[in-house]
Amino acid sequence: MGRPLSRTAMLRWFERGFKPAAERCVGVQWEKELLHPDGRRARFKGPGGVEEVLKGLTKFGWTAEFEGSHVVAMNRDGATVTVEPGGQVKLATVPRRSVGELEHDLRGHLSELQSVTAGTGVRPVAIGYTPVEPVTGIPVVPRARYAVLERVLKKTGTMGLGMMKGTASVQVDLEVSSRADANRKVDVALGISPLVTALFANSPLADGRDTGWASWRARCWQHTDPARTGLLVEATGNGFSYERYLDWLLDVPMLFYRGPEGLMPAHGRSFAEFEDSGVDGRDPTTDDLALHISSVFPEVRITGESVELRSADNVPLPMIPALAALWKGLLYDPTALETAMSVAAAIPPHERARVQHVAASDGLAGRFKRRRLRSWMAWVLEIAAEGLARQSPDGPAEVAYLAPLQDLVERGESPAIGLWRDFEEDPTRLVEVISYPPVRDIPAVDPRAL
Repeated sequence: MGRPLSRTAMLRWFERGFKPAAERCVGVQWEKELLHPDGRRARFKGPGGVEEVLKGLTKFGWTAEFEGSHVVAMNRDGATVTVEPGGQVKLATVPRRSVGELEHDLRGHLSELQSVTAGTGVRPVAIGYTPVEPVTGIPVVPRARYAVLERVLKKTGTMGLGMMKGTASVQVDLEVSSRADANRKVDVALGISPLVTALFANSPLADGRDTGWASWRARCWQHTDPARTGLLVEATGNGFSYERYLDWLLDVPMLFYRGPEGLMPAHGRSFAEFEDSGVDGRDPTTDDLALHISSVFPEVRITGESVELRSADNVPLPMIPALAALWKGLLYDPTALETAMSVAAAIPPHERARVQHVAASDGLAGRFKRRRLRSWMAWVLEIAAEGLARQSPDGPAEVAYLAPLQDLVERGESPAIGLWRDFEEDPTRLVEVISYPPVRDIPAVDPRAL
């Protein structure tokens, strides 16, 4: 047994990731699934599988990372391409100063993915939940952490396996400069996240049928594991602080820990118990804390590097840099951040789970306080546009990225509405509709992104 990990050390570990306020970098994590023309999910192993797709990225300068004999990730210049539990492919970009740089990264990734899958019949698709194949038939990717996750989630909720194997999201990573800065940003993000769920709702289908929900992905998350998901209502109290967040983390049951032979199931032991009693003859380290944080999934997740904003379904390509621009405009401009606090305050913590439920069910057509979520989101977009316009040198031009979101709000339609219209119980037609078109056919907002 070594020296126990102190509370002060854990709080300082979070602070190591503070960045100067002037940097304002933004990162994106983009999950998408690969489907065959009949709607079947591409498997991880075998000819034409996801592992082969990863290996194919080596021709673009990516380097493979193995777990056992399998390629499970690719790395290039700080960016990563990894595989989610059901074979979903996730790009994590390098943090960028401008949304235009992010757009370039996103377009480049999709172009490379389409190049590798050309001629295989497999296509990356723009949807937040696998629409045709039941998740019961999709095997879990052979990684140790996913095997443990599968066993635990079978017991903690009714839709955990759907979350693991069926969902695909877009997440935005933002930096914070101090505890006070983090407190403000997280408070605003938690209040606005349900509205973002409504705007990006793009998963109305599952098992080849219309679920009746605008975001079946968000529905799955609401029934996965209440101890490690949601809007941090109990953890934030009267406002976010690292102290309250740490208290929450310490009480969440761990999924696993690093033992002598790799990842070991924690059997419900909390991190606080790990801290008090140790395990396998050792006390926890900050590496153990980081591993634990990677296994909690609130709508806003605070890591030692960034704040992750996790409430959006996977969507068509133009909406992905738009999401980054939205959060950048809201949270990186002090005036916009202060104004956005008014929106967050109007959706108090005890009401947010209900708004999240309405957003998942009805998208922008849902109501809260006798106003459609469309109206709430119009307010948010106006604040974001003004916030971007004040962020020199790139911000004023980045207001253009919000156009596809403004169009949805003006029409009052989440992306799911279009899928409802196009869905005719014909999997082949559906896959055609949701497949990403060739990147060259998708207009770029910033010409430098081409």
